[in-house]
Amino acid sequence: MSEFILEMFTPEKQFFLGKAESFVCTLADGEMCVLAGHQPLLAALTPGEVRLKVNGEIRRAYVADGFMEVRPDHVMVFSHICEWPEDIDEARTRREIEKDREQLRNAESLSEHRRSEIELQRMMAMLKVKKKK
Repeated sequence: MSEFILEMFTPEKQFFLGKAESFVCTLADGEMCVLAGHQPLLAALTPGEVRLKVNGEIRRAYVADGFMEVRPDHVMVFSHICEWPEDIDEARTRREIEKDREQLRNAESLSEHRRSEIELQRMMAMLKVKKKK
């Protein structure tokens, strides 16, 4: 199977660099699979699971919202957060979910409500990736 270079970045680090056979991510309108030779594109990512096929094996990770640049032989992913399931602290994530739910209940403006709702969705997506491990 053909491969391409996959790079994944957060503001703090290069999360992944290597050859991949496929990259599956979530966009606003559903999942997308990138293979070698894909048409160039820029796309916004939504929080959730990404799947990388590397050396015939599928690796899963959590990616917060961000974007990706796709070229036929190179994909770059930029996100606020990228974490392997084994690195996700389930107890901390559950505490964040409860905090976000409380903030959602007590929101005093539409913008506060929306921010809390978005953060709750991120944390729930992270927990879902952790549980699939």
